[in-house]
Amino acid sequence: MTIGRNLLWGIKYGLAIAGVTSIWASIIYLLDPKGVQERHHVGLPAIIAMYMACGLAGGGILGGLRPLAKWKTGQAVISFLIGAICGIAFRFGTQGFGPWTPWDSSASVFMGILAMVINWGSYKYSKRKRE
Repeated sequence: MTIGRNLLWGIKYGLAIAGVTSIWASIIYLLDPKGVQERHHVGLPAIIAMYMACGLAGGGILGGLRPLAKWKTGQAVISFLIGAICGIAFRFGTQGFGPWTPWDSSASVFMGILAMVINWGSYKYSKRKRE
């Protein structure tokens, strides 16, 4: 597969996930628009834009690094990077565009590690089912 096809493949999935999270954010916003605005100091369009940007970035990483997914180490690297991007999107979606703190960095790294662990577990489970 060419790099262009891989990128399109990854971006398609990244934007699909961003679309689902944007719908979820829209539902929450519709249920309590004033409360969301007061708690997070960011409007729904900014949250959706951040989700789309992170979906595009995560999908680009997934597609661009897709050839590395042949190896478990490559899968771990991809999972970590995409998990960290999800952590960044989650942070902006829940806390708005305020100052970045060391806690935010730690949470993003934690999300990356969590994604690696989930990927490893799913690999082990699927391998066991095939045997």
